[in-house]
Amino acid sequence: MESSSLDRIRIASPCPVSWEQMTGDARVRFCDQCSLHVYNIGEMTRAEAETLIAKTEGRLCARIYRRADGTVITRDCPVGLRALRRRARRVATAAAAIIMAICTNAFAAGGRRGATSIPAASLTSVVDPENTASLDGTITDPRGDVIQDATVTLTNLQTNQRLVTGSNKLGQYHFWISQFGRYSLEVKAEGFQKFYEPVELHLNDELRFDVAMEIPGTMGIVTIEPVRGNGFDVEGAHVRIRGS
Repeated sequence: MESSSLDRIRIASPCPVSWEQMTGDARVRFCDQCSLHVYNIGEMTRAEAETLIAKTEGRLCARIYRRADGTVITRDCPVGLRALRRRARRVATAAAAIIMAICTNAFAAGGRRGATSIPAASLTSVVDPENTASLDGTITDPRGDVIQDATVTLTNLQTNQRLVTGSNKLGQYHFWISQFGRYSLEVKAEGFQKFYEPVELHLNDELRFDVAMEIPGTMGIVTIEPVRGNGFDVEGAHVRIRGS
């Protein structure tokens, strides 16, 4: 079966202007430098994107996101729809977990000082709950699906001390901090753009910082690769051998 034009879309001429510099909305923006509308394929359904490509005969400027397997991401991606449903279930589960954690921590503070039910990293070997700040959050992809095993690094900008942890199977990370001031939060996950954000922590802060990772995207003039049958490439030409 012949592949669709969306499966064969490629950026022939990358655009030097950033998406943030353009005017418009999440779906389409206008580039003053090129005097062209730029369409965000990730905000369209697959049918809408294929209709747009057919109507313009491939002569358009677009922003596309592609998974590691080469699949172009669209708004109605089945993985994305499943992620949204899972996210709704996680919200209810997380609310119950938070209540349980609060109750457990309150009991621990009244009994064993410094005990906590949440595995967490700290810049000191001993955690005093009355002299700390906490930083936690959830790491997700652009569709809201959690990312586990992301590397989360918190760096004290005054002392350059680094604290490293990983997101768990629910995409959650947590830090206990006993040295207050300015920090940088960095998140790395395979297949996603590195995230960086400065944060400031003070005594008794309970800061929640959720991170939505982005898939590296490309933007520019689109070309549609031709459909090729069985064969092989020789010096830039595709050769197909027919049976007798």
